[in-house]
Order: sequence, then C-alpha cells, then structure tokens
Amino acid sequence: MSNIEKKDAKDAKKLEFRQALPSQFVSGEFARNLWNHVPEYGTTRENLMQPEYWAILAPQMRIADRVEVMSEDGSWYAELLVRNVSQGAVSVGLLNYREFEVIAENELELEGMRIAFRGRSRMWIVQRISDNHVLREGLKDRGEALHFATMQKRVAA
Repeated sequence: MSNIEKKDAKDAKKLEFRQALPSQFVSGEFARNLWNHVPEYGTTRENLMQPEYWAILAPQMRIADRVEVMSEDGSWYAELLVRNVSQGAVSVGLLNYREFEVIAENELELEGMRIAFRGRSRMWIVQRISDNHVLREGLKDRGEALHFATMQKRVAA
C-alpha cells in the first residue's frame, strides 16, 4: 500500500460517523472536581501557571479538575483546567482570565496608612504606607478599619 493509499484510508476513517457511547458519558460531578482558590495577595496569573505553585495540593487533584480562582482583592478572576498531576506538581491550562477595575471604596489612604479590602480571608487591613507593614488584618468592615487607623494615629501622637 502506497503512502497516498494509507493517507486516503486514514482520512476515510476520520469521516466515518460515530456516536457517543454510554460508557463515554458520565456526570460531571463523577468525572471531575470543581475547586475554589483565593490566593495570597500579590499572586499573579503567571504564578498560577507554574506547576510547582500547586505542589502541596497535587494529592487532592486529578486530570480534568477545574479550579476557579478569585484574587484576594477581587481585581481578577481565572478558571483553570488541570491537565496533568504528578508528584509535587500540577500542570494547568488557562480557560478564562478576567481583570476588573478596582472598586474605589475598597482602598483609601489616611495620614500615612492604607486601608484596603483584601478579600474573604484577610478582610479589611490597615497598612503603614512607608514600609508596607500590615498593622492589622481581619477587620470586618471599612468602619472598623478606619477606627483602628484613627486609634493608631492617637497612640503615635
């Protein structure tokens, strides 16, 4: 059989109509996991794409899992697909990535301090601008953060 005949036979197989089989069709909940991840403030999209970033989570993950990622400050969102899992590494593919405008009310500066919302885990923080040292985190709302910053200024005066 010549190379042309082999190619024609291969193309004919590709054109052959096939149907999905029941054994190839399963519930999504059975086939994969859906994970949600809120990375530490300052984590970038590039960090997420590094297999070593996910190393500690490798035993929990499997191929075809999806990971929804929302930055701690809500400035970006990503959806990842797990493509390979090995000892100490997880390779992911980027399905979706979206950046959002920073909500103005979520950050303000007051007399050398930054008051900012840093997501569901860290909540509101008070940070000294001069050296970026976080004075307090976990404050439940903007009002509590403002109060803490005001008290810090009084103590320092």
